Amino acid sequence: MNTGYKSAILRNGRLYSPSAPDFEISKARIGSVVRLDKFYLGTTEEFVIDFYSGLSDEPEVLLTYEYKDSDVVSGGPPSHPYSEIVVKRAKLLAIEPIEEG
Repeated sequence: MNTGYKSAILRNGRLYSPSAPDFEISKARIGSVVRLDKFYLGTTEEFVIDFYSGLSDEPEVLLTYEYKDSDVVSGGPPSHPYSEIVVKRAKLLAIEPIEEG
């Protein structure tokens, strides 16, 4: 299994995309599985925090997912520290606050 990351805005107990602040991430529950043709993930926490957090003045969280090699559609490699991958399936493992700083 591989691990991938995504950032989200936390607003009124709901999660929203930082790049489209009106788009709610509706199925972000621990253990839920995302199945899409293209689901973008960063390969490291640092990459996602450096490039995708701080786009809003609202609190943000880091979403941690796991996925299989067979779920990778493009991008990577998963071991590259500053890379983005596209997967077709990923399971949400954790939701943690992103500390400002």
